[in-house]
Formats: sequence, structure tokens, C-alpha cells
Amino acid sequence: MSRFRLPPEISDHVVDLLHKEPDALRMCCLVSKSWVSRAQKHLFRKVVFNSPSRLQAWRDTFPDPVNSPTNHTRSLRFTCEEPIRAALFGKGAWSQSFPNVVRLKVWVHEILGSALFELVCSLPHLEDLQIAISEVDDDFDDNTIFSLTSPPLTGALDLCVSLGMGSVVRRLLDLPNGIRFRKLEATVDYEEDLRYAIAVVEECSETLESIEIVCDPVNPRAGSIDFSEVINLKDVAFGLAGPEDVWIAMALETITSKHTDFRKVSITIQINPPNIDYPDYVRKAVGERVYRQWMDLDRVLFQLWESKKIYAKVIFSAGEVGDGLEYVVALLPEMTKRGLVDLVDDGYV
Repeated sequence: MSRFRLPPEISDHVVDLLHKEPDALRMCCLVSKSWVSRAQKHLFRKVVFNSPSRLQAWRDTFPDPVNSPTNHTRSLRFTCEEPIRAALFGKGAWSQSFPNVVRLKVWVHEILGSALFELVCSLPHLEDLQIAISEVDDDFDDNTIFSLTSPPLTGALDLCVSLGMGSVVRRLLDLPNGIRFRKLEATVDYEEDLRYAIAVVEECSETLESIEIVCDPVNPRAGSIDFSEVINLKDVAFGLAGPEDVWIAMALETITSKHTDFRKVSITIQINPPNIDYPDYVRKAVGERVYRQWMDLDRVLFQLWESKKIYAKVIFSAGEVGDGLEYVVALLPEMTKRGLVDLVDDGYV
């Protein structure tokens, strides 16, 4: 009895259609040896190391990095520090055996700054960098040099560092090839964090297209962002811990006529207003100075809409939907009156 064989291009297409079905892809590896490479392309596209045992299991399974499926890996994620240290400094370190990784995610509680940047510099094609760390230990000295080259870093930078953001940003700015991120997401907890976020914006002013800043209450004296030199900016998002943080959104005033592709503003406000008459109470609750700043922001948003037809969205957290709507309407009267703000009740935050 003759065996029916699909043309290679059909077989490849079948395997590609199963890219979100890992169990089926594993079965493909058993069905046909010719399918192994194609299935591995999807199975190992994303690799996660969340414990030392997982790292050891990988080493036991693929003792020879050259012949391992790491060349298929595009996204690499670490969720605890021990695998990072072992990968970089342990016996048979193999961090450089992931030659095609373009996205690195480091989600750990604490890490040595030197280990983090050894890892970054070991990935020659890295574009996207996501760092979510409680504390970065700045163990660098003035003579620390990791590499004569550094990855392109032309994608997205996501920074959420509770303690030590300055150490991360300073080392990013010192990389031999610089940084050219197109997207920045930063969570700002302290005044100095905002200053470091501003430093990234300034360094990437020719390449940034999207900026998202989420801030806990930060003193306005920490500085503000000047968008005037971010020439390719297309959208901006602000996460405000309360209405008093409106000052950071006033950076929108620095968007000028040369931002020809600018189209979208998103502002998220965490509020839980009491059920009291509006809008007079809002004005009293936020204070006269903050209220005037919101009126200025309302004017700036409307001018941006008139000149660029931007889309503006306000997401709020409110005890009652009606209360939240009235609250935002009171702060952005011109925009809401003309139906230019999409108001969304996002529940409690």
C-alpha cells in the first residue's frame, strides 16, 4: 500500500495553523521527522525560565546549545533571578546561545544591575525590553564595560522599577550603540523616576512614536515632558493617580504643528467621588489651582482636536457611573460637550 505524502509547502502550512496549539505541535514532532523543525519554530518561539529547576531541565534536554532549538526563540522571559545568574555566570553558561531573541522580559523581585545588563548585551538582536523589578542593586563601578557593542533596542521599552530606576536608565544611556526605542511605557513612583523617564524621551526623541506614563502622585517640581522635539509622536497616554496630577498631562501643550501624525490621547484617572452636587463640588474638591489646570488641559485637548482631529479617551474609576461621568464632565467641559471624549467606567481601581 502506497503512503500518501503532502507536498512540503502544504505540510508546513498545516503546522503553521497549529501555532497556538502546543499539544498538537508536539504530536506533529512524533508523526513526522520532517515536521520537527517546523513545529519547534512555534514551540520554542517563547521561552520562560521561572526557576533554577526549569533551567537545569533545559540544559539536560539540550546539552549542546549549538544544536538546541534556541535559534527559534524570539521572546525570552525570566521570572526569578537565579536562572539569570546561572545563565550568565554558571557552569556552561549559555546566555549567548539565544541568537535571535528580539524581546526580553525580566520580572523579578531583586537583581544585580550588572547581571541585568550582561543579559541585555548578550542578545545581539534585542529590540523590546520589559523590566518589572522591585529593586535593582546598583553594583556597577565606573570601569564596568560589558561589551564593545550593544543590541539595537529599537522596539518598546517598558520600565516598572520600584527602587533603582536610575541605575537602569543610566546604564541604558551608556550603552555603546545608544537606544532608539519607538515606544516607552514607564511607571513613575518617585520624582527622580519621572526625571529618568524624561531622559529616555530626550534620548529617543527622533524615534519615539508612542509614550505612556503612569504616575503615582509626584511633585510637579520633578519636571515635565517636552514633546516638541519628539517629532514622530503619534499617541500619548497618561495614567493619573488623581485629578491633582493633571500638571503632567499639560505636556500635551508642547505638541506642535510639526507632529503631523499625532492622533490619539488617552487619560486614565483614578477617582472615587462622593455623591454630592456637581460641578460646583468638583471645583471645591480639587482646589482652585488644580481646577484651572484642568480648564487649561480642556483647552489644549480641544485645540489639538481642531488642528489634528485627535481621539481622546478618559477612563475613570468611580463609585457610581453617573458620579464619575459628572466628575469628568466638570473637568473637561468643552471636550465632553462636543462629544470628543470617550468616557468609560472602569470600576474600582
